[in-house]
Amino acid sequence: MPGFLLKTYDLLEMKHIFVLIRFKPAYALNGQIAKKILAVLKSDTEQPNDNAIRIALSEIEGLDREDWAFVFHLNVHIPMGWLRAPDTYQVFVAIWEELKLAANEQNAQRIYDLTDAVENLPNSLVRGQIIPLDFWMWIGSYRDRWNPDFLLAEEKTVKENENKVLRLQSGCRYEYQKRKGFFRRLFHF
Repeated sequence: MPGFLLKTYDLLEMKHIFVLIRFKPAYALNGQIAKKILAVLKSDTEQPNDNAIRIALSEIEGLDREDWAFVFHLNVHIPMGWLRAPDTYQVFVAIWEELKLAANEQNAQRIYDLTDAVENLPNSLVRGQIIPLDFWMWIGSYRDRWNPDFLLAEEKTVKENENKVLRLQSGCRYEYQKRKGFFRRLFHF
């Protein structure tokens, strides 16, 4: 499990960051932005900071204060749930590493395509704690054009773990149905 735990607010901020990068894929500081977010995601901090992503990005010298105004304001967040799936962290780390690579290559089209493919992932995770199947379809279009190996290992791991959870849940449902039938026969309702 990573040291830094993503909260709902972090996911929403990442969604906004993906959109900002998608609108300006040739922005000179996109590589530094990806590097700072990777550092936050990979940190071993035991106590999560409410504004870790904002603080990290606000340290980038020359960051456009108009487009990136939100990073220069710290928020007080009401405690909410954390994203606890380590597989999902690996997906985010791989996304930001790929984005950093594309920014270092100064390939604006690749940056645009990547952020276009991943921008809805944070919102999907806010609504439910699993990566939706349509995310992998969006990634497929990016793979076809730029990197055929992108997130393949992570996709396999996530799907295997989701299948384990689904099998466990269906087993629990079966046990519940079995017990429910037993009590119906016992109490005649």
